Amino acid sequence: MPEEKHHPMSPSKLKRFQLCPGSFKLSKGLKDEPSPYAQEGTAMHKAVETGQILDDFNEEQKDCIQQCIDYIEMIAPKNAERLMEQEISVMDGFELLTEGTADVVLVTPDLIIGIDWKFGRSPVMVENNSQIKAYSAGLMQKYKRPVEFHIGQPRLHYFKSVRYELTELPSFISEIKRIREDCLSPMMILNPSDEACKYCLAKKTCPAVNSVMDNTELTTIEHTGELSANQLGEYLDKAKLLEDIIKRLKFRAKEHLLKGEEVPGWGLQNRKGATVVKDAQGAYNQIKEFVPLEKFMECLTVKYTSLVDAYSKGRKEVEAKQDVKVTLKQLKSEIEEQLAPFVERASDSVSLVQKSEG
Repeated sequence: MPEEKHHPMSPSKLKRFQLCPGSFKLSKGLKDEPSPYAQEGTAMHKAVETGQILDDFNEEQKDCIQQCIDYIEMIAPKNAERLMEQEISVMDGFELLTEGTADVVLVTPDLIIGIDWKFGRSPVMVENNSQIKAYSAGLMQKYKRPVEFHIGQPRLHYFKSVRYELTELPSFISEIKRIREDCLSPMMILNPSDEACKYCLAKKTCPAVNSVMDNTELTTIEHTGELSANQLGEYLDKAKLLEDIIKRLKFRAKEHLLKGEEVPGWGLQNRKGATVVKDAQGAYNQIKEFVPLEKFMECLTVKYTSLVDAYSKGRKEVEAKQDVKVTLKQLKSEIEEQLAPFVERASDSVSLVQKSEG
């Protein structure tokens, strides 16, 4: 969806406000200048809406637009009323919580189907998506029917849906209200992260982001052994934000270089792909004159989990033909016990991970 109705807490911003409630107040009143990517998205959304693919689009853009048009035709029930660029509002009594515009709404007697197009290259999951929940809540309130909402990312060939029942509507309303309350709280809560800061208009002036970027914060650390556990946690959070920004910078630089554009000081380097023996029997036939079978077997690496899965699924199919009921879990447990004398497990290791809140 290229541009939502100008509600200060529109569905597309809910995730950002949930991650960093303070960004609501910091970004209020700031003008959003559309980027070339946003302008491209607006034009492509319009093309899908009208069904007209202009010659001004390049081949990739035409393909993405056509994928979306074809997807509507594929999922739309014959009896569905088709509504394009539909305004959706979410109410709490007489209070408007949020409103925006869904790209496609298909109305049937028993189900409402919504679609939101994403023309970028960054994956957007449909599960637990605040924007999709808000759209679904608004559609449930309006039509009093369950909602099946789809996200379409043609550049990634990703089209997926999630279904919500009417019983879930109260929890969606409560979630939006909690986000709203945090944003309007007298205490400004700032939680800078790659996801929260990506589209925030206030990131250039945000004190939390500036404290991360300040040279005195990270680049002057000389002896990590002198840092307390609390300081380590604080600095790791800030370093994570920088790592995410650097990752995105490298991704965009690679895009420019692949197009033949120059990025001063940077270039591309080819890296050979890994070589894998796909036909072990064929390979052995070529070398068996000089390599004994026992030695050849020592060179093989078998993927344990793939072997267990292959056995369990194959065995289940055979048992099903004989009307024998058995679960994959039972079969996996059985073959793992039988394979135990022939496998060796590496020592466990530990790695540092960031714990999720809540």
